[in-house]
Amino acid sequence: EIQKKALNLLDARLSAKPISSFSQTLDLNSAQEVLKQGIELRLKRGEEITGVVSQKENYFSYLTNQMNLIPGSNFSLKDCINPKVSAHFVYFIDSSLEGSSTPSQVMDAISSIGLAILITDSRFENGQEVSWEERVADNFFSTYYFLGKKRLDLKEMKDRSVRVAIYFNQEKKFEMEASNLLFGLEGLSQISLAPSSIALTPNLFDLLPLNSNMD
Repeated sequence: EIQKKALNLLDARLSAKPISSFSQTLDLNSAQEVLKQGIELRLKRGEEITGVVSQKENYFSYLTNQMNLIPGSNFSLKDCINPKVSAHFVYFIDSSLEGSSTPSQVMDAISSIGLAILITDSRFENGQEVSWEERVADNFFSTYYFLGKKRLDLKEMKDRSVRVAIYFNQEKKFEMEASNLLFGLEGLSQISLAPSSIALTPNLFDLLPLNSNMD
């Protein structure tokens, strides 16, 4: 039953056709197993894990190389079901994390910080009306990500104040000025990540519906 749910989510993603909710037959432990099976299916298809996205309550979704929208990538809204977009800080990790790291080891593993855009896409027919268990099972809807070009070296950040402003359709959605942008790292000490991985913070503002007119 666990593998069947994982396969149903995979088929929905590949075909861009939604599936019916299965929240009534899914508890949290089962949802985590569905997520695990879903990631294993991706790996069997030749994908590689490139990083994680920090979610609520120290949960994480996973990113793979095929989710990365590098310049020249093909992306179409026709391939999505309920796409939404959010912005995140992204930490670039240069050395491995073994899953039982201390806060100082996590800090030492991070070389720089930047901004990332994450596209999420629920595979369920009921769209926004999904349970926490369904979010967990569906990898928190993580579908594509895009990394900004600008990166700040953490060593250079030590004595500097940085202003960050994010706009969508010329409307300001987020702004902050700080000398320390490191937050949302609590759960990273329990995650195993290879060198050259990335870690996205929780989204900086509420999810926005993605459409072709967004800039």
